[in-house]
Amino acid sequence: MRRNLYLVVMIFLFLGFVTAQFLDNIQVVEADLVESPSDFEELATMTPIVINGEMIGISEIIEFDDVKFVQSEILVLEIYRDVNERIEVGNKIVLSQTEELEKIPNTGDEMVLFLKNNSEENLNLYRCVGLYNGKFEMKKDMIKNNNFKSSKSSKVELSKKDLNLILDSNPYNEKLYSKKTKEELIQEDKEHEEKIKNDLNYQEFIEKNN
Repeated sequence: MRRNLYLVVMIFLFLGFVTAQFLDNIQVVEADLVESPSDFEELATMTPIVINGEMIGISEIIEFDDVKFVQSEILVLEIYRDVNERIEVGNKIVLSQTEELEKIPNTGDEMVLFLKNNSEENLNLYRCVGLYNGKFEMKKDMIKNNNFKSSKSSKVELSKKDLNLILDSNPYNEKLYSKKTKEELIQEDKEHEEKIKNDLNYQEFIEKNN
């Protein structure tokens, strides 16, 4: 059963049929096939964004083919890597997870998250790289993942200092894992902000003329 669920999620993410709600419009989320890093160092090269975040709460649950996709609000506490410099400490981002395959954090949980943007329409929606492989508990400056599944290890535990050393030694490999340039992403950000402004201006116009 678990294997079938994993297959559903992989196909689902690959085809990009995860839906997200943004400004009351249903958007299509595009995502790559779920990654399978061979070790922690390879996970680092696959990941453009690494943060320390606190679980605020669940904002939405979407069901597809009996699989629940849980969208949680995360408060950004620290940023260890952000190749496109779009996140700031204090921001609130949305993390999309599968209830059947990923442990949904409790409110107040502090985690280190290895993230990728999960939507071309909603730049604030993210997913963990490699599902459960990209989410680590954070306790007393130690990060831990007892469910890390790779060809070389089944558990990862290291200090925050070692985390930063590994990230520095294993930079994100844009040529292998990024589909877009930094300039293209910056342009998308500008277009996204402009769309929000236009939507708000249109809404104000409607309210004034009704």
